[in-house]
Amino acid sequence: MNEGVSLVLQSPDLLPHIFASLADAAHLLGCIEVCRAWSTAITNDCAWSGVCARKGLRCCSRHAYRAHVTGLLFDASSELVHERLGTAYSSACTKKERTLPNVSWCFTRAGFDAASVDRVAWTVRAERLCDEMRIGFTNDRDALLRKERLTLQEEHAWLFSDGSVLPGVWSGGERLDPFDDLIARFRERSVVGVLVDFEADRAAWFVDVDGSGDFRLTFALAALPEGTLYPAVALGSVRDKVIMQPDSAGTLSAAFADMLRECWDDDGFGSDEASSADEGS
Repeated sequence: MNEGVSLVLQSPDLLPHIFASLADAAHLLGCIEVCRAWSTAITNDCAWSGVCARKGLRCCSRHAYRAHVTGLLFDASSELVHERLGTAYSSACTKKERTLPNVSWCFTRAGFDAASVDRVAWTVRAERLCDEMRIGFTNDRDALLRKERLTLQEEHAWLFSDGSVLPGVWSGGERLDPFDDLIARFRERSVVGVLVDFEADRAAWFVDVDGSGDFRLTFALAALPEGTLYPAVALGSVRDKVIMQPDSAGTLSAAFADMLRECWDDDGFGSDEASSADEGS
């Protein structure tokens, strides 16, 4: 969307200035009609069918789209300071404020399953990274908050670790990647993308190391866990800070799915051909 138009839509306070700059009453009436048309269209569920379909939502309505996007905001927690950044439903920032507990979990407000969406993607920006950070998803938030196991041993967590101590991907408490040199490590200001594809029964992690928008497929796994899946981040140090960015337009999940499809053969992710390509890059 054009930056100026986006700014107007986000800040209605600017409308009087726009109206004042119109040349005459005819232009003003024309602007009013456009606003009325937008208002009518935006409340009509038919207008949302296209964007819902692009995001793979099973239910195509304004409510379904809004619930999906706002569900990818971090939920408030007694351990964390939660704040909104930018427009109302575009991003959320969470920062670890206390030394104890040693690890603070961040979860989104809503979870996702095959009944509600074909696939879902999101990104997490490591705005400040002082210690270990793990990014992924869970099918049991309460189990993680009980902290009965070490973070990487949690049987209800599927996580990608930054590598400051232990790099790689853990699935239900077990390490998946056997080749450390093939796992890209993220750092402060890096952006980690996560794709959960319910249709293909796969999940994958992507890394944009320098935050430039150039994502590389890092690791993928087959056979998603049962239940509703919630995006999750484990913060290990005071002042660690992350920014969640939902895939509002659905373009990121489509791009991630295409990248994963190119690297996945009948034997799964990490074929000799794909591995050789990674090593040569």
